[in-house]
Amino acid sequence: MHALPSTVRSPSGCRIQLLGAVLAASACWLPAPAQAIGFVGYYATGNWTINAIPNASVTVSGAAPNNTITLRGKNNGGGLSNTTFTIVADPSSPVASTVSFNWSYLTQDIDGSVWDPFGYVLNGNFFQLTANGFPQGSSQSGTTSFIVQPGDVFGFNQRSVDSQLGRGIANVSGFSIIAVPVAPAIMGLLPLALVARKRYSAARANRSFQCRSASAPSSAAARIQAGGQATGTQHEP
Repeated sequence: MHALPSTVRSPSGCRIQLLGAVLAASACWLPAPAQAIGFVGYYATGNWTINAIPNASVTVSGAAPNNTITLRGKNNGGGLSNTTFTIVADPSSPVASTVSFNWSYLTQDIDGSVWDPFGYVLNGNFFQLTANGFPQGSSQSGTTSFIVQPGDVFGFNQRSVDSQLGRGIANVSGFSIIAVPVAPAIMGLLPLALVARKRYSAARANRSFQCRSASAPSSAAARIQAGGQATGTQHEP
């Protein structure tokens, strides 16, 4: 594809501005910088909220930013309980963000993983990541990503359905939260760029036609220049 010049003078003498830079930018997406790689800054572990009733726990190990969060579910009876580690997504962020993390899980329940699922929470909703049906002593792991808006409450949850006969234990590592890529503000100029390009194409076609018309002699003149006679019907006066 040939690059178009930034300006061209039309046959009428008008300069047509071609927003080449805009056209190039319109095909690009400019990612915003990462908000946090690891538990640092606003997302340092000390800024999170721990909800762990007696017999459950949330612990932080390792050095920032590569901390590991361990959630141990409740196991002393009493029915459904949630052991959580949560935070409010940075309200000052101008855009949505992608939360990513690695997780590993072990079930100690004699009846398997269905009784102690692990997952993430978003604005009070629980999203299970572990699969049901794994027997006592089995493990699972994975990598997960999801979107949060500024001000959303999110985090991790080791749930206990009946809080007895063995607990679930989950580890979270490799945490990051990165701003979602957005289109640059210059995208708003794309319609103007398209109009400019159309005007340029029309002007170039018109100029090419005029050049051909001016340089091509008439057929009669061409014959005379070649030493021949113009043909036609002569009328006597």
